[in-house]
Amino acid sequence: MSRALAIGVTIALTIPAAGAVSASASAAGAGSATQRSGALVRAPATDPFVASVSIPAETARVVAGDLARDIPLPAGGSFDGVRWETAGGMFSRPEIVAVLQYNASCQWLRAWRDGRDAEASRKVIADVPSWPAWRFAETASVLGQVAADVRAGGGETASAVLADCDASHEREAAYATARGLKPGL
Repeated sequence: MSRALAIGVTIALTIPAAGAVSASASAAGAGSATQRSGALVRAPATDPFVASVSIPAETARVVAGDLARDIPLPAGGSFDGVRWETAGGMFSRPEIVAVLQYNASCQWLRAWRDGRDAEASRKVIADVPSWPAWRFAETASVLGQVAADVRAGGGETASAVLADCDASHEREAAYATARGLKPGL
C-alpha cells in the first residue's frame, strides 16, 4: 500500500466515520448514487493544503453533515460513526471532505463485497479516484487499483483496503451506537 493511501487510511481510521447524515437523508439530494458520484467526478478538485476556516473537532460533525449531502452512500450507509469529537484539534473543510469521501469509498467497497447493489457499487468505486479529494493526490492511483480489482472481481489491493475499511467500520459502529446514533452497514 502506498504511503499516501496509508496516510489517508490513518486519517480515516483516526477520525473514523462522520455527520448525522444517513444514506436515506443523503438520497434526498438530487439524483441516484451513481449520478451524485458522477457529479463529484465533474466537481473542481479540492486542495487539502489551502488555508481555510479552521473548524474545531467539537463542531466538525455539523459541518460534515452539510458537506456530506453531495457524497453518495450505499443503502443503509451513514457517516454517524466518524469520531470527530474525539479526534481533537481543528479541521479545514477540505480535510472534512477528504475524510467523508474516503469513508464513503469504504462503504461502497463493503457494499460491493457484500453483494449489496453490486452494479451501482462498481460504478461508484470506478468514480472514486476522480472524486475531488483524490483527483490530484497520489492516493488516486491506489484507489484506481482498487477499482481495477473490483472490475476483475477482486484483488490484492482491494482486499488490503477492505481489511482497513472493515477494521475502521467496527470502531465506527461501536462509536455510533455508544452515542445513540445509527451505525451504517
